[in-house]
Amino acid sequence: MEVTRELWGKARAAVRACRLLAGRGIRLRWTPDGTVIVADATPPDWNHPFRVGLQGATRAQIVPGTVSGRPVFIDSIALDDDPPPVLEWSKLSLDEEGRGFIAIELACDDRWQLVPATLTLVQVADWGTEDGSPRRAGTPFIEGAPSLSARRTRWPIAMLRQRTRTSVVVAHQIVHAPLTHYAQPIAELKDAARHFFS
Repeated sequence: MEVTRELWGKARAAVRACRLLAGRGIRLRWTPDGTVIVADATPPDWNHPFRVGLQGATRAQIVPGTVSGRPVFIDSIALDDDPPPVLEWSKLSLDEEGRGFIAIELACDDRWQLVPATLTLVQVADWGTEDGSPRRAGTPFIEGAPSLSARRTRWPIAMLRQRTRTSVVVAHQIVHAPLTHYAQPIAELKDAARHFFS
């Protein structure tokens, strides 16, 4: 078989396509026996929407995120303001298992449309109870987020766990992207709906 210029070009392109390229946090070392790929032990932080960063047991910094394209607030200050607001609470609200939540609370108008000014972050023991207190054992839970009084609802963005031995509070992220809210009224109940977030 004759090695033409065109064939040689295709062979070079095939070899180039198989080359290993080092990305962020990856190092390559070529040896006579092959290529060694080394990844950094600590992956880079992913600063996604609604990422919760705890500051002790009574404060949290939250990366800006949106619900149906609308900004979320802490004490009437948007998360993307400069300087960003900090969510603070005097005493951590937890259930009997040492679990609590940081949740988005919102209200709807009489057509079940989101009222943007009501989008706020709260720290609660249970995001599905009327006042955020722990749920009673055996309380049923419907699909979607439950309706609360005044056409309100909540959706958790992070679960907080307090370790029993050390009392250290750890955040477990639930939401990693902007959210969309949709309410489906319950026909037989005038002021109730099932709320869905995606």
